[in-house]
Amino acid sequence: FDILFAELRTEVESEIYDIYTIDLKNQDIVHRFSHEISMADEGQTGEIERFMVLAHRGMNRGWIKVALKNGDKCFVVRLCSEIAGLGWVSFVKSIGRIHSLFVKPQFRRLGIGEDILYARLLWLKSKRARSAFSEISRYNSSSLKIALKAQMKVSGQVFQYSPKGNLARRSPLRESKRV
Repeated sequence: FDILFAELRTEVESEIYDIYTIDLKNQDIVHRFSHEISMADEGQTGEIERFMVLAHRGMNRGWIKVALKNGDKCFVVRLCSEIAGLGWVSFVKSIGRIHSLFVKPQFRRLGIGEDILYARLLWLKSKRARSAFSEISRYNSSSLKIALKAQMKVSGQVFQYSPKGNLARRSPLRESKRV
């Protein structure tokens, strides 16, 4: 395996991901958008794969097509005719999971990540989701700030393990925005 997430901490080196949640049923979601956001379709699979490899080098490209086919949604912001950022949402039994937010480095600090987070939260609320959650690495300060701004709160944690404890070294791509 390349990566394993577990709820239990062991003596093996791990990276801590806090689980952030938001109660969508009892909370208003208000946001002023700065960017146009679209929802990707299966016709954009190749472009999304090429974009996502920037943040997730070893990813299985096949999951994008499967995820879209199975009802997961990918929210996209385009600037200058290219994908500037995107983020995914899954929705099962009135609970949403928001994940895999990535904004290209040259487009960061423009509010794209925040817009994508709020678009996913509003979409979940429109589907009558009770709550949403996201696993965010403690090293990912950009995503932490966005989650806190959206009034998400820590509700637990999971641990990421790699074979023989070889966690990837931090790099600008590794520390990408993921919410």
